[in-house]
Amino acid sequence: MAASLGVHWKDGGLFSAEDQAAVRPDALILGYPVITAGEYAHRESIEMLAGDGPAEYYSLENFVDEQTPPAFIWHTAADSTVSVQNSLLFAGALANKKVPFELHIYPYGEHGLSLATKEVEEPEKKRYADAHVAGWFGQCAEWLEEMFGGKRAE
Repeated sequence: MAASLGVHWKDGGLFSAEDQAAVRPDALILGYPVITAGEYAHRESIEMLAGDGPAEYYSLENFVDEQTPPAFIWHTAADSTVSVQNSLLFAGALANKKVPFELHIYPYGEHGLSLATKEVEEPEKKRYADAHVAGWFGQCAEWLEEMFGGKRAE
C-alpha cells in the first residue's frame, strides 16, 4: 500500500487537487514490497488489491515518475513469498527516473522478518532473528537523516 500511494498519490479521482500535496508521502520505506502484477507478482496480494479492477494498476514499476518520493527498500533474496524481483523492478524504475533510493538485498531470511530481532522472531514461520538483516532499521534511519536532515551537500 505504501508503494501504491507513492506512485498513485496524484491520480485523478483518488484525491482532489487541493488534497494531493497533503497526501504525497515525503519518502517511502518498503520492506519486501509487492510491486508488480506481472511475472513476479504475489498473486494473492494483487487479487486483494485489484478486486474487480485492472491488476495492471498495481504494476507499480510502470507508474514511477519524477514525482515519486525517494525510497528506502529492503528485501531478502531468499524470500519465498514475495520474489526479490519486486524490489529490483521498483529500484530499476526509480533509477530510470532519477528518483533517489537506497536498496538493500540481504541473502537470507524469510518474508515477514519485521525488525529481524529476537523480540519478533517466529520460529514456527521460519522467521528468525538475524543481526545482519536487522541492520536495515539503522540504515533506514541514517538514510532518512541524509535525505531530510540537511547533512548532504549537493
